[in-house]
Amino acid sequence: MLPVDRSPSAGTRGDASMSPAALPAAYRLYSPVHHLLTALGTVQVRSKHPSIILRNRINRMLYRSVFTHRRDHTIQTRDGFLIRVPLYDQAAASIVFERAYSPGEAAILRQLLKGCALFVDVGANLGYFSLLACALNRHQDDFAVVTIEPNAALCRLIKISFELNQFDCAELIEAAAGREAGCGYFQVQDNLSSNGRAVLEADSASDGAVRVEFVRIDDLVQYNTVTGSILIKIDVEGGEVDALAGATEAMRHGAVFMCEVWASSVSELDPFLASHNYVMMDVSGNCIDYRASLPSRTDVILAPASRVAAVQHAIQPAVA
Repeated sequence: MLPVDRSPSAGTRGDASMSPAALPAAYRLYSPVHHLLTALGTVQVRSKHPSIILRNRINRMLYRSVFTHRRDHTIQTRDGFLIRVPLYDQAAASIVFERAYSPGEAAILRQLLKGCALFVDVGANLGYFSLLACALNRHQDDFAVVTIEPNAALCRLIKISFELNQFDCAELIEAAAGREAGCGYFQVQDNLSSNGRAVLEADSASDGAVRVEFVRIDDLVQYNTVTGSILIKIDVEGGEVDALAGATEAMRHGAVFMCEVWASSVSELDPFLASHNYVMMDVSGNCIDYRASLPSRTDVILAPASRVAAVQHAIQPAVA
């Protein structure tokens, strides 16, 4: 049984104002610069990508001083679906200017979503990967998407995006994922929603924080009714161990996880995965030595030991 949609009302499907239209002039003027710096992003100097660093710095400056109008916009993505984004949010920059989001992650997810019966998108932000999953598997019988996002403003946009595409296989949950259900606090920069962080502790409120419901991933789905593989994506800004602790039943059903891991979480993540006989791999499919030094944040794949070879084979076309 999938969850009931508890998100806010989103408006009317098919509203002409929601159709793709030309970007405002300031965005069109900057777009060639963004494209050029992104295209040069493969150039490395001392293991760094100076073009991407420069692009991100310019983005930060523009989103603080120029791209500040409280306006939403519909984008026709390269992946063939519509997405509603806030033009004042730097987290939407790649969607606005490239009509795509994190192409490396998207390529791997395309492979893992083949034959998938359930996709759970935890910390969905603007819902790009939920929409991608719906677009890829919309004609597959019994395919379902569960989208979890604590930011109410983003939930409004995600729901609009689902309606614009007429995706009816997805359920939207306005909440944060944790090891237990309860109430906590959520705080996010106004123009950088991708940095939002939710905490369950009742004494963690700070200026600008809002109350948010916490849910356990396992409480949202009856896995015995899922007739195929389960894929769960987690991007919760350092709260990945708590989110995984609320998904142990999914692990018992052999779910595969794609997860952004903070280096500070590895020491706690290692014994947790070992206790469930799970293996951590990088996005190329190589098993990770927990004693090795990891970047401050890195995308990993978590899979049952018995499924490692199958996962490595599945993602090979994306990393070849």
